[in-house]
Amino acid sequence: MNSLQSLFQFIREKGYLLTDKRKRLIHLLFESHSFLSARQLIIKMQKIYPNISHDTIYRNLNLLVQLGFLETRVKHGEKQFFLVNPIHSDQLYGYFICEQCGSVHPLNLDLNLHMMVNKLEIQHFLFEVYGNCSLCSGGTKSHAL
Repeated sequence: MNSLQSLFQFIREKGYLLTDKRKRLIHLLFESHSFLSARQLIIKMQKIYPNISHDTIYRNLNLLVQLGFLETRVKHGEKQFFLVNPIHSDQLYGYFICEQCGSVHPLNLDLNLHMMVNKLEIQHFLFEVYGNCSLCSGGTKSHAL
């Protein structure tokens, strides 16, 4: 089973319906390799569902944040969203964000040993590293993660 199907199954197991609109929103987030604003998602969703309300999109984004599927950040006063994998929520991730193209590359951070030694309990975590990805800095690697 691929990771997208695992995410769909996770949502069902939590007791939520997996509507066509919710699935499409998750697909858009899954296919993106960058943070997307609600405005960007509304534009993309309206191409498929011209009469979709902003409220429907915001409700779904809030649900996905609540379930731990979305990492959020604020950039230039606008909230942005990036799909993460809550099934492996015991791992902490940071992000390398390309300043040229906006691609996002998760960084697995192993802080468990430090937390155990110092008896720390992290409640919220955000770690972002900025620079240029290999494609934008003249390398030949693609943005595929």
